[in-house]
Amino acid sequence: MSDTASGCADRREEDSPVRAPTILAYGPDRSQVAELRLPAGCGPAPLVLLLHGSYWQVEHDRRYLGMVAEDLVARGYAVADIRYRRIGEGGGWPTTLNDVAAATDALPGLVEQAAPGRVDLDRIVYMGHLAGGDLALWASRRHRLGSSVPGATSTRPVVTGVVALAPTCHLATVYGVGDGTVAEPHDRGAGEFLDRYAAADLATLGQVEIPTVIVHGDRDEVLPVAMSRRYAAASAAELIVAPATGLFDLVDPRAGVWPTIVDALGRAGTRRGAGGLSRLAVFLGARDGSDPAHAETAYAVGRGLADRGIELVYGGGGSGLMGRVSQGVIDGGGRVYGVIPRFMVQREWGRIGLELGVETTVVNTMHERKALMAERAQAFLALPGGLGTLEELFEVWTWQTLALHGKPVGLLNTGGFWDPLVALLRGFADVGFVEHDTIDQMVVGDQLDDVLERLASVAAVLRTR
Repeated sequence: MSDTASGCADRREEDSPVRAPTILAYGPDRSQVAELRLPAGCGPAPLVLLLHGSYWQVEHDRRYLGMVAEDLVARGYAVADIRYRRIGEGGGWPTTLNDVAAATDALPGLVEQAAPGRVDLDRIVYMGHLAGGDLALWASRRHRLGSSVPGATSTRPVVTGVVALAPTCHLATVYGVGDGTVAEPHDRGAGEFLDRYAAADLATLGQVEIPTVIVHGDRDEVLPVAMSRRYAAASAAELIVAPATGLFDLVDPRAGVWPTIVDALGRAGTRRGAGGLSRLAVFLGARDGSDPAHAETAYAVGRGLADRGIELVYGGGGSGLMGRVSQGVIDGGGRVYGVIPRFMVQREWGRIGLELGVETTVVNTMHERKALMAERAQAFLALPGGLGTLEELFEVWTWQTLALHGKPVGLLNTGGFWDPLVALLRGFADVGFVEHDTIDQMVVGDQLDDVLERLASVAAVLRTR
């Protein structure tokens, strides 16, 4: 596309990210507008639809995300800072939800009209803080709403990913918390409008289908981080609990957590994964085993995940197959996230992994390790390994059968390694200790592409339950 066709002809040095934003109207009311800021340059930029919180109330300043918008524009994002009607200016139920639905539907096209060729419509991220985070999550799930719910649509919204910063993702629990300023679009407690709270409850909408990242500070004194933990566990969204971080640190580009948020935004804004999978926990041995094919397979799996844009979640070690799979991802330019207990680091079992540059969280116990890996991952895959591999595999599989999560589990059956285990499990089913359907739901295959595709298919089935 030429500069003229893209609207970038004769751009000058003073055409900077700090220039006055373009106002785009998505409805007739004066609050139904968005402020569009474009980055310097002429290439298509990913588009962030930014949703403020301001406690749903008109008396709070909704302009507090200005620094966020300017920082993101300086990093090459196009940003549409969305206004919507709040309580005190005609908002509330159902106006606020209808406004956000109208804005997120209309703005990609309005931005393209205002700045042809300047945005990449294949990379659209919803990003919000507080109530805006809740609205960002809600807007991305509108195709899962009942037909009578305001904002419902039969078509999946055109959005690549979501970043929600301390979202009020369970409205009934936050009415009047803290100093009483946190409210919701109904302007009433949960006891008065049970049907409205039920309609807006994100936890009822199943697992997320696009990269979704929640960032919550561990020093948030207004919204409990436990709320985000519950939603992430129910939805398979990625949760990042930021240490030494308060509620408004999340929207301060000078705060220490900001690089983490920018990284989350970049990951959410990239079409990635196989069938919607973007984070896979892999269980495998800390030894190579006697068959060289296992080491070769582990490295090939790492490269395969990197090629598909799937993040590796693993136990943080650097020896044996664990080191080989992480090295494969790193060599392929992919992302690795490791979790390792402190005693293993002290014994230098995790030293090699740390030296590889793996993003690693050090925890106190094996229980914490498994819980954090399960929280981060969207699916689980076991490669050849020993007792630790079996223990991790069976724990997450048991959690799935107890409906503690809805994430699929699989075996990469290289060289028939898992054949004896599969036969044993079918024997358990034959004598009535396990349901045959449970065994059948385990994905077993010897080709990575096939296993990933089937894991994604099982994930889609589990999301509907």
